[in-house]
Amino acid sequence: MRNVSAYHANVTLTSLDAAFVIITNLTCIASMAGCLVVTGLYLMYPDVRTTSRKLLLHLSAANFIQCISGLLQAATYYKTLLFPDERKFICESAASTTVIGHTASALWTCAVTVYLFLAVSARAITLANRLVVLFYAFCWGMPLVVATAAGVSDVYGYDITDILYYQHPAMCWISDRVANSLDWCFITVEGWVIATYFISLLLFVVINCTVMCQMDSQRMTQSVVEDPDHTRETGILTDFRHRPKDGQSVNDAVVEDLAIQTACRQLRLVPFIYCLLRVWGTAHFLFTEYPTKRHLRAFDWLLIIRAFGDNAQGLANCILFCATTVKIRRMMSRATRRWCSCCSKWCQKQQRRLADEKWLPHPIVRFGRKVTKLKRRSADGSDLDISGISLDLPPTEELEEEPKYTEDEILFERD
Repeated sequence: MRNVSAYHANVTLTSLDAAFVIITNLTCIASMAGCLVVTGLYLMYPDVRTTSRKLLLHLSAANFIQCISGLLQAATYYKTLLFPDERKFICESAASTTVIGHTASALWTCAVTVYLFLAVSARAITLANRLVVLFYAFCWGMPLVVATAAGVSDVYGYDITDILYYQHPAMCWISDRVANSLDWCFITVEGWVIATYFISLLLFVVINCTVMCQMDSQRMTQSVVEDPDHTRETGILTDFRHRPKDGQSVNDAVVEDLAIQTACRQLRLVPFIYCLLRVWGTAHFLFTEYPTKRHLRAFDWLLIIRAFGDNAQGLANCILFCATTVKIRRMMSRATRRWCSCCSKWCQKQQRRLADEKWLPHPIVRFGRKVTKLKRRSADGSDLDISGISLDLPPTEELEEEPKYTEDEILFERD
């Protein structure tokens, strides 16, 4: 074990490191949700449970494990600055899930490409279906064997040179204390990934060339069918896709053609998507293993793209699965129209309510008051209260005195 106390790295966390962790976490969560969507739709609709979609389901499971490893790597990213013990559970679990997830994702992408080549280019759909069992054993067994071998060999850990030389935290993968650490990097992940690049791109070009040739042949066949002179010659074999092979019935040819169409629509872009997203992580790995001044300048932006590309395959496969499956696409279209209709109705109700409130008069606020009932007076005046009225006449002296008027008083006399 290295004496890590001898290292004193003056490394501070930058905005680039924070962006790497945030993008990694968000992309992993989105891809995990996409993998769950693919699994849920596959189990919900029995009509879409074909062999090609089953392969895509296993690829989504591998991507799910890959996203878990991305979250664990983001959790251990900052802790490597403190030079923690490499044999801790979180570091070993992050490294082992990284090996299993990335290797399984590469192998399942390669398996999907081989299946697509056999179904579309070689038109050996029966052979392709028989190889599915071997795909299960190899694509899940080999990552477990590689991860177990790396764990038994005690090569998991982090590279101190990333901290001292690049001034950035390191990820728990292969320790630099191992003598042949670069060989273990290729054995665990990068070797399988680079091999998948070559196989997938080569077969992808062959498959697309085959599809384009088939489309040209289909157009030529349709032009022959439209010619009335060749109508009797074509018959049921007018479409090139329905031409049976030697010893094959027409019904078998039709079933084989439908399987080819399904595989072509579902899986044709899977290897291209994998290479497009994963190549940035490989470039970042090669730049760090073989550093130059130019590589150091490209390190920062490659780190950000790697945070997205290494973990976005599950999300991309989910979009591809939903876009290429007709039944799911129609279901999503109906749900979208229903949601838009509900939103438009709600908006119309709100507009009508606001319009009504605009033209309504303001309500008059009335305060409550006590109402007292007036008593009805009797006609003979028996209910009158005359207790405060005096009935005594003034004395005689006051009556005999003459009235005295002031200057301000005005007397009106009748003529």
